[in-house]
Amino acid sequence: MFNQRRIIILSICTLMLMIRLIMLLLILSNVACQSNTAYVQNTRQMQTNEQPMVAKIPTNNILNEKIEPCCFAPLTGYFRDGFCHFDEDDYGVHLICAVMTDDYLQFSKSLGNDLITPKPERRFPGLKAGDKWCLCVSRWEEAYRQGVAPKIDLHATHQKVAQMIPIDIIMQNAIE
Repeated sequence: MFNQRRIIILSICTLMLMIRLIMLLLILSNVACQSNTAYVQNTRQMQTNEQPMVAKIPTNNILNEKIEPCCFAPLTGYFRDGFCHFDEDDYGVHLICAVMTDDYLQFSKSLGNDLITPKPERRFPGLKAGDKWCLCVSRWEEAYRQGVAPKIDLHATHQKVAQMIPIDIIMQNAIE
């Protein structure tokens, strides 16, 4: 009798554990599915030359005009929405839209941030010279001090950059 109860209790506990595991897998599956759906939507929109849907309050660029997209292919920005938008949670402060150069890409790689190698699991195609990308303000400053800073697209660079880097340095490094 005692062994039967023990088996029943263990069976119930095992069943409850399996239910929790299935619920967790469903939640994780749903999150992955939502992420994949957003990626597919952005990819379809890029193929039709539409801009990805962005639920953001309009922000200004460094010229105090409405910010323009930095790049949709490859899809850049902290939100992977094509824009160098500001967000309090973005500890890297990816606000500078820059045109990549081989020198900058090698510099970044030498500091441990390999922007060249594709990482499909993170939906990152890898960058090459000529691609535009939203860079961290501090990394751009490091590159500037080392003489390898890429040129800045003022129309797609967030206005907050002017609070972090002197405007004359920004203007000297702007694309024409």
